[in-house]
Amino acid sequence: MRLPCSLPPSNSKHLPYLRWIKNLSPSYRDLQYLADWMEIGAVPGRWTVLSENPTDRRKVSIKTEVTHIHYDTDMQPNWTSIKSADDLRRRLERAHGQPLDLYIVEDLSRMVIEGLGSRFGIDPYFFREQLTDDAHSTLEEHEDTTPNLTANHRRRSWFRIRNVRIQYHVPAGHGPWDFPMNHITNSNIERSGFCETEEQLYHEQLRMHVSLDVSRTTVWIGQERQGPDGVVGIVLVDPRGCESPLWSGRANWLPVPDFRDKLSRTLWLRKTVSWYDDICQATAHYPWFKSSAAIDTTDPCVIVLPAFYTICAEWLLVCKYAELRLRMINRLLEGGATGEDYETQISRGLRGLRSWHDRVGDWKKMVQETLDQALPTAVRLTSTAACSPTDDKFEDIVYDFNRVLRSLDEVQHRLDQLEQRAGAQMQLLAARDSLAESHNLARLTWLATIFVPLTFISGLFSMTDDLRSIRGTFKIYFIVAIPVAMLLTVSVRWGSSAFRHVTQCILALCTRPKLKIIKREFAR
Repeated sequence: MRLPCSLPPSNSKHLPYLRWIKNLSPSYRDLQYLADWMEIGAVPGRWTVLSENPTDRRKVSIKTEVTHIHYDTDMQPNWTSIKSADDLRRRLERAHGQPLDLYIVEDLSRMVIEGLGSRFGIDPYFFREQLTDDAHSTLEEHEDTTPNLTANHRRRSWFRIRNVRIQYHVPAGHGPWDFPMNHITNSNIERSGFCETEEQLYHEQLRMHVSLDVSRTTVWIGQERQGPDGVVGIVLVDPRGCESPLWSGRANWLPVPDFRDKLSRTLWLRKTVSWYDDICQATAHYPWFKSSAAIDTTDPCVIVLPAFYTICAEWLLVCKYAELRLRMINRLLEGGATGEDYETQISRGLRGLRSWHDRVGDWKKMVQETLDQALPTAVRLTSTAACSPTDDKFEDIVYDFNRVLRSLDEVQHRLDQLEQRAGAQMQLLAARDSLAESHNLARLTWLATIFVPLTFISGLFSMTDDLRSIRGTFKIYFIVAIPVAMLLTVSVRWGSSAFRHVTQCILALCTRPKLKIIKREFAR
């Protein structure tokens, strides 16, 4: 994607990371979009609005929502919430990354990319990947996103996790979760999704629709440049929107505590509307299945496992919702809805099936990509840092992602079955309509059988008062009418073949003299 109009040159003197990206973009054309994005501070499509308001452009350029967690040996993690670009710069100057530093970032801005990228020398494709929304982009928007080889993926120090978030979409001013719509318009990253608008999914009292939004989480793990033993992790999370979790959100996967234990450690999974808050909550209580005496506060798996567990739990919720929707569509195909005729219900069911069929295929690709690329890369990066390659910390989450993939396969199979069933029922309805039309035609035939003779007789008696005076006319009438009726009967029954045969005979008779003349000419 190119910029909609020309930009004034930015002051790259104090932005060395942006200057480096600009120098790379002629050779790595995929990075041109990242350079344009950093010039504006948001997606290029917002330039027409931001160019007219320098104050808003500065706000989006310095927007900062970062949580910094410093892990040290035998000490509790030190949490710091960073809300400004200046605080982030000072924090990065003081951080030494030993033994482990983790940065969780919501949304992105020019100064956040500049600060993290220049401090740790991060591959610019890491940030470029988070800006991309290739699930619903157009052909023109794909021109700068070319796929890479597997060898390239295996040597990266970062990976992405794509998933679908399911939630209630709440318009501003309605419902107990009242969030302004500008949460979406003010975010620097755009994401796409679709909103279920079927009447069964609409909550009348709260005025909410169910939305399924494409989301991605990108994770980078590297070494601290100022210390050879330090490990640094960065987790990029999508911005929040004006939604509320479906069915009170994901289930708490922590084991139920003992009756005599305190509950403070198991009540962390509160209802939130922010993917960023969910990841932070899961990270704050890692590890979840170990006693306090066995906790390793410098375990690098804390960088990746909270994101994997949160995303997998969301996938399971999506699968559960998909199964519920298919049961609702099946009820429509059975004619279980009240107040509608059967044909209308089947049409609604077919529309629902078509909307789900392609999306389930895309979701399967997302889960398969996580199993093939994200999880192996996470194991490699955490094993290189401190963990043993034979560590079984990823065993459960790999199994759960395979469960999600199997569930989506079942949903896809169920969709195919329902589509075949709906098609068969539509054909049955068409056959019933055709049968009803044939019954109507039979009634018309009986009416014609009754009224045609009566019409003929009434016409005959209306010709004259003395029928004996037109005896000669009767003879001529039947001499002409009977052959014509027989000819029409033959035409109706064998019209196409008889007409073709007569036409061939006429053509043969017409062309025979011409053939004789041609033969004479050749004989000469």
